[in-house]
Amino acid sequence: MTRSAADAKPSRVARVVVWTLPLFNVAIAIVTQLVVPRMLQLGLSEADYTVYVGLTSVAAYVGLGEGGVLVSLLRELSRLHGAYDLAGFAAEARRSRRLFAVAATIGGVLASVALSSQATLVTGRPTLFLAGALGLVAAAMLELALGSFQAAMLFATGRYLAGQLFGTVSVVAPLGALTAALLLTRSLTAAVWAQALTTMALSLARGVHGAILLRRETRAVESSPKPAPLGTVVGPGALLKLAEVLQSASFPHLLTVLAPWVVPGAIPARTYANATRLVTQQFVNLLQVHVTRGLAGDDSARAQARENYAVAATFLTSLQLLELAGAAALASTVFAVWLPNQAEHVATLLPFMLAWQALLAACLPADILFVAAGHMRLLGLVRLGSTALGLVAVGLATGPLGRGALGFGLALAALPLAAFGLWGELTLLKSDAPPREVTVRRYGLAFAAALGCVVFRERPMLAVATCALAALPGLPSSIRGVRRLLKR
Repeated sequence: MTRSAADAKPSRVARVVVWTLPLFNVAIAIVTQLVVPRMLQLGLSEADYTVYVGLTSVAAYVGLGEGGVLVSLLRELSRLHGAYDLAGFAAEARRSRRLFAVAATIGGVLASVALSSQATLVTGRPTLFLAGALGLVAAAMLELALGSFQAAMLFATGRYLAGQLFGTVSVVAPLGALTAALLLTRSLTAAVWAQALTTMALSLARGVHGAILLRRETRAVESSPKPAPLGTVVGPGALLKLAEVLQSASFPHLLTVLAPWVVPGAIPARTYANATRLVTQQFVNLLQVHVTRGLAGDDSARAQARENYAVAATFLTSLQLLELAGAAALASTVFAVWLPNQAEHVATLLPFMLAWQALLAACLPADILFVAAGHMRLLGLVRLGSTALGLVAVGLATGPLGRGALGFGLALAALPLAAFGLWGELTLLKSDAPPREVTVRRYGLAFAAALGCVVFRERPMLAVATCALAALPGLPSSIRGVRRLLKR
């Protein structure tokens, strides 16, 4: 098979942009996550913020309909394209378009059912607002059906920069529309409609572009073989997707139903802790396809993929721990300015929420190898169990333990993920993982940082120092490795 045009070696400038654009995405995400809660809580009311959190969490349930299709299809499409099996790629791509449409329909039904649980929050709201809530669900359906297909086509064919740019616009534009509507109208109804309509328009445009990409990549293919059995594509990522959606949607959803008074402090606290993971997650998403394509190639490509992962795992863990130190150092100042009414409540949540992120700093890069090696069912099962532990904390928050149970539950949920990641890199994935001593050191330093974070409320500077010291050992060598990676 001939190589696609997307496989041509990019210029050094293009390579630098591809690997640094995630930093821009992170900056945008942080700004929007700071602006939206402040505008809703202080510009409107805490009740409006709680309603908005509930609606967006319901819309996130659309992702359940996907059932892991995106991860599985992206892996399969990347493998086929990386091996230059364009006939197989054409068959899988055409089927994926249909699968995303079916997934969006199923997800829409599930989200509509979840929306009924928000009846107490939206009671007394105008009909136009309720229609806007349904509009958010419809927008999420279009994004899954059309946007996900386009994203799969872009990343699987090696168009990383375009994939990131479209992903950035798809996140920034709807939130920008939401913010503009809030500034102009001071109305939650107008803001919800602005976000929904912008998402719909972008999704339609991405769907058109995805169709163009499909024709361009498959125009030289005269006949296509039957794609892989559906079960091998849909099944592996189902548990992984279920765990992801439960984490992103069920946590805020259950809070708005069971303990709405906790939402104005708990969600911003979780957002703040999660911000330390944004850079890591962006690069993990990018490297996932890169490593999968490499491991599907010849011996030289496989060796290159292993080296890239080894460099990235150390660098991303160290970087996240360094970010964690900065977040701990700035927390009291940030919340005093950002959400002063919630500063006291947040102080009870952050210690274990920061510890949660420290544990994830070590094991998050391991997801790359688990997915690339085809162990998505196993990874999904462990993630699902971990998420279930975290959701138990929501119930505990309504009892005597109060708000502090939320942070403790999330930290507890990260322990099995960290243990599983360490086991996987030392045994199941050892042929593609870094040397044993490098892996053990990475996890050990992250665990030490997590212990330091636990005492954050009583000794904040000790937490800061522990995270910073845990980050330093891996930074010099990994930065040199990243520089070599950018030069290739």
